[in-house]
Amino acid sequence: MVWGGLLLVGMLALAALGFQFGISGGKRYQISIALACSLSAVLILKLDFDNPLQGVIHVDHQPLKELLLKLGN
Repeated sequence: MVWGGLLLVGMLALAALGFQFGISGGKRYQISIALACSLSAVLILKLDFDNPLQGVIHVDHQPLKELLLKLGN
């Protein structure tokens, strides 16, 4: 569900940007590239968060284990 929402918002944003450039006749490649890169970065981060045992971002679970021991669970 989240992936579909992210892809839909990304496609709508890029389509709106292309439509605006078509109406205005301007060619601002820097803005297009920046928007595409930012959307790609968000999707890559989402993919990395979905796979906690693989990928670039790793979080140590030791503090959570210690907290659970303190709480007695």
